[in-house]
Amino acid sequence: MGDEAHFPCYIEKENTTVLWVKVDKNTNNELNITVNYTTVHLDKRFKQMKQNGSKNWQLSIKFTQKTDEGLYLCKSTSNPVTKMYYELILIEAIARILDTDEKETGIIRVKLFSPLRLSCVLYNSISPPLYIFWYHYDTMINYDLEDNASVRHGRQGSELIFPKTEARHQGNYSCVPSNARQASIVVDVHGEIKKATSIGRKISVFREMILSIYIYNLFNFLY
Repeated sequence: MGDEAHFPCYIEKENTTVLWVKVDKNTNNELNITVNYTTVHLDKRFKQMKQNGSKNWQLSIKFTQKTDEGLYLCKSTSNPVTKMYYELILIEAIARILDTDEKETGIIRVKLFSPLRLSCVLYNSISPPLYIFWYHYDTMINYDLEDNASVRHGRQGSELIFPKTEARHQGNYSCVPSNARQASIVVDVHGEIKKATSIGRKISVFREMILSIYIYNLFNFLY
């Protein structure tokens, strides 16, 4: 699902009308898609792709959707009539982000300053994706990586690699392929973050105390 579907139809006889129709398997009603070189279907994703000199009246469906599934018929009006049937079955490819144990847990916990590798694997994918984008929350980060982080692509997946995990690396990550359902995971960075937060709060309280003492002394000096 999401890829482009192609249905070849070879008609040997010239000077004949060739039609592509979608057949309702329950009622046998036919929905016209193309008549010769003209696409009569209102959905512009459907297109007849016969080249000059070719005998292949190929039908193409771009960005296939679940509603495109069904029975397709190519037929000519020549005598005898030529008919070719195709049934389109769409498989939805899905992405999964695996943790280090190759399990889909929904959350990855990593220690501060340790390496982090997010592996996105595609399942039920028939063809390689045109792209796989990585998002940190709502920001696409493939081309805006820092701290020697990198993205490596394979035929059916992608990896996002952080050599040293910082506190700012925690949060929600999404793997978004061009032809598969996206996957998301939460990275929880733990270790010294809580201690640093605790120290920061103590410093903040200390500063407030110093400021209060300063204001109190200044007030007494003036009055």
